[in-house]
Amino acid sequence: MEQIEGLNVNYSYYQLWAEYKDVGPSTLLIFTAALLNLVVVPGIFMNIAIIFVTIKYRSLHGTSSFLLALTAVYETIHEFGHLYFLWVSASGRNFVSYFTVFKFLALPLVGCTASLASIALTGLDRFFQMAFSKWHGAVNRTVYLGTFVLISLAFGLLMGLKYAQVAFAHPEWPQTGTISDIFLFEFKPIFFSYMLLANFISIGFYAAVWGAFKWEKSKSAVSNNETHLFKSLAVIISISIGSYLITAVVRLFLLPLMHLDQVQVWFVELYFGILLNVGVALNAPVLYICSNEYRKCFVREFALLAQRSD
Repeated sequence: MEQIEGLNVNYSYYQLWAEYKDVGPSTLLIFTAALLNLVVVPGIFMNIAIIFVTIKYRSLHGTSSFLLALTAVYETIHEFGHLYFLWVSASGRNFVSYFTVFKFLALPLVGCTASLASIALTGLDRFFQMAFSKWHGAVNRTVYLGTFVLISLAFGLLMGLKYAQVAFAHPEWPQTGTISDIFLFEFKPIFFSYMLLANFISIGFYAAVWGAFKWEKSKSAVSNNETHLFKSLAVIISISIGSYLITAVVRLFLLPLMHLDQVQVWFVELYFGILLNVGVALNAPVLYICSNEYRKCFVREFALLAQRSD
């Protein structure tokens, strides 16, 4: 890697690489990776819990619940990618080649990108359900939900193709193994502009849902279950969109204005990535707190687990 032409000029984290490439196991890098995964690992289990109860219980077979579970699938795939950073830092290698990282993180990137689309599509589904309830109730669910899956996957795969293009163009550039690192050259503005746009589209959809919800509620046409589910979705989306939106704003607008060196920039970006993953991990607790139906399903599973442990 030391012989890569232009590395000291074009690599955004050259100072980080120069400082940590030969030091062996670094307490600071290992601590940062462990802190990230302290958030990520419980998040993986909590998202798997959403997927499990959605599959198991017929009361959660509605379109909104399906899309929440779909987002949980994407976020689980995304979260698994962070384990690689822990392995790289704990091994003392600290840096591996861009193409090596690509082989481990391509799928997590697809999951992260697709989850942003599925969050927006969940808002669109709720809008259809509130504003066009008769059409929504009669729609062919297989075609309807299949279309949403294909749309979200298409965004994920397109971003994955861009990642592959950068990986094949710069296979030997050093990487720490974090998803945060992979956005080199034109890839950074492309991904974070997409993140920003997806978040604003989601906000627009949920503003429309809020208007439709208030209109229907004024006519007493909204059931208690719908009200609880709407509140759950509102909290989940606020946390998810908020964490992604803050990350995008920091990466695109705030950091370029701050007078930080490359090492400081790397750590700031990564710690905001930890904040993002806190948002990703909170979906199941929010559903437990805000949704009666999800709470019943989770409690049943907790009771079954307790019985098995006895």
